[in-house]
Amino acid sequence: MGDERDDSALPLGEFPELELEDAPPRQRAAPVVSSAFDELSDDFQPTGTTSADFVPTGAAQEPSGLYSGDGLDDLDGDGHGAMLDLASYPPPAAIDARPPAFGVEPLPEPELDRVHEVAGYGPAPTSPLQAPVYALRVLMRRRELRRRLGSLDLASRDAERAVTGVLAAIGRALVPTLSGNERYASLLEPAAALERAAAEVTAAVGTVERDAAASAEEFRRARAELAARIEAASARQTEAEKLLADAELDLKRTEAKQKRILIEARNLRQGAEHAAGGAGKPIAPAHASQIAELEAKAGADAPLAAAQRTRVEAARRALHASRQEVAQLNAEQKRLDADERGVQGQKGAALEAETARQREAADALEAAQAELTRAVLAARDVTIDPAELAKIQAAESRLQAARVEQDCHVRALDAHDPDSVRRGLVILGVVAGALLLLLVILL
Repeated sequence: MGDERDDSALPLGEFPELELEDAPPRQRAAPVVSSAFDELSDDFQPTGTTSADFVPTGAAQEPSGLYSGDGLDDLDGDGHGAMLDLASYPPPAAIDARPPAFGVEPLPEPELDRVHEVAGYGPAPTSPLQAPVYALRVLMRRRELRRRLGSLDLASRDAERAVTGVLAAIGRALVPTLSGNERYASLLEPAAALERAAAEVTAAVGTVERDAAASAEEFRRARAELAARIEAASARQTEAEKLLADAELDLKRTEAKQKRILIEARNLRQGAEHAAGGAGKPIAPAHASQIAELEAKAGADAPLAAAQRTRVEAARRALHASRQEVAQLNAEQKRLDADERGVQGQKGAALEAETARQREAADALEAAQAELTRAVLAARDVTIDPAELAKIQAAESRLQAARVEQDCHVRALDAHDPDSVRRGLVILGVVAGALLLLLVILL
């Protein structure tokens, strides 16, 4: 295959040009092909034309059923090679022996009527009075077109990824077949290195995910334990509140009983003194006996009241301690939540970084596998199922349609009459100024 090159110094993800040997001439009849291929360019551009360009529309040969290298490299007397047919795979047309272009062809020029239909500006005004309405319509439509262009750009990117994905899937399936083929070593080795790198990144992502999951589980257990402690402390606080309320109620009842007895004794004394002729006069023995009995009864409850006051104070101290415990546990929970957010942020950032590396590695591997498929299609020496080739053609057709629609909207942005727009804006400005001046005068 000519002089050997050392491709080991190439950066990971870059692919050297594939050197193809000229196929030896075979003695067989020239294929019947369409004249549409007479104008095909012989330049090899990996992303230049669609796979539809490889279909000889006028071919009348029997289809081979599978895309095989046998018979696809026929050479005529001028040293021209065969052309890939993605539709029915008849013997190919004679073209230059260099690899054919593969990819998306340059965008065709959109039809002017379609551009104006997408623009929706309407016909240019024929009188100055129509210019303001035209200018406003153009401004609103351009805003809508820019919004649509964002969606179309996303659709175009998705279509590009779909094409690469289809090619990469075929390339992955071809790796076992091509592993012993020296012609493709310069593409297989970088692809294998990228596959190993992708596996390493995937393993790193798994490590970060497991670390994040273990950290989350640790915080979950800590939260559950703390929640149980808070629940128990809250229950103790509730019990302390109940005990304090009961103690205070008992004390109030005892004190109220003492007050009633003392009030009764005081009223009895005042009545007895009034009957005796005034304060300081000796009261009747019967009244004196009743008053002494009431005062003794009130004094008998004094030890009970003192004990109840002690109980109330103890209940208040217990409640205060319970409330402090609950407050401390709530503060601990806030610290735990803050720690968890911090750790989750760090783990999330690490996982996001590793996931980004994983996407980059996967994209690089997919690009390498897609490049391998393009090389096989260009070399025409490996059997590929027509169904797989049809998937390529379908994906590229969708990409071409998406790009054509996007280009049509780009052209539609400027498909208006700029002079009429400027004239309409000037008229609107003059009218607005006149109205403002009139309003100032009237006020």
